[in-house]
Amino acid sequence: MNVGRPTPADYATILEEHSSFWGDRDLRPAHHPVLVHEFADTSVALREGDRLIGYLFGFVEGGVGYVHLVGVREDHRRAGLATRLWAEFEQIARERGARTLKAITTPAN
Repeated sequence: MNVGRPTPADYATILEEHSSFWGDRDLRPAHHPVLVHEFADTSVALREGDRLIGYLFGFVEGGVGYVHLVGVREDHRRAGLATRLWAEFEQIARERGARTLKAITTPAN
């Protein structure tokens, strides 16, 4: 499994194969292109070979690391990948001076 930064091709994959990550929940509107074009350096992509299997979109501002979206393919869940994504983001955020992590979410989540 390879850890890297999400690319525009990953973004296209996420939109095209959205239900593989989110099931019936349509979160495509929350996947704004700015996440990959401006915040890729503070986001994480997990790949198995060339296949994207998980991602975390986050950014760091004012000493806080904000996690916006964490997606793992349904066929790769329960393997600790979301935890790994969070740990990778925590490292990135710390390197950029963050001392706190927060998740951006909805009340239903």
